Amino acid sequence: MVDNMRKRKKGQTMYTDFMLSIVIFGIILVAGIKLMQTAYAKRTWNMDLQQACRKAMRISDYLIRNPGVPEYWNVGNVVMPGFASSDHILNITKIKMFQEIPYNEERDLLGLGTYNFLINISYGKNELLLGEAPESNAQMLIAVTRFVYLLNASKLIPAKFMLEIWK
Repeated sequence: MVDNMRKRKKGQTMYTDFMLSIVIFGIILVAGIKLMQTAYAKRTWNMDLQQACRKAMRISDYLIRNPGVPEYWNVGNVVMPGFASSDHILNITKIKMFQEIPYNEERDLLGLGTYNFLINISYGKNELLLGEAPESNAQMLIAVTRFVYLLNASKLIPAKFMLEIWK
């Protein structure tokens, strides 16, 4: 009879061993899930950053190289704004017309979606600001700087064109 009890005890799992294995499995499972969530968030962040960079480059490129649609647009008929008289030569009249458009409409015309923007064109000691300044709690800020000429009263003035977009 004693031999029978010993045989049964050897084959049974102890309660503490079982609970310890469940706890270890749970810890490994939770750590694995957290690791996957972190990797996914990082991947999503990188994709958003790449998309924002491409968008900022595309918009700044269009604004400084194209006159817009229609070519001689005004506040009432603009489809796609462009500031260029020719490649990298900006027309100050178009820039000032763009300032007259309400901010949300400007953002829609530029195709920014949920992004906000600020365009800063500085020349000499002067600057033209279009859009809104970035918020202090912005999650992501992309800045693209281009060197251009500003056409003002038949004079070409060297200028710096900076587009900032943020979320």
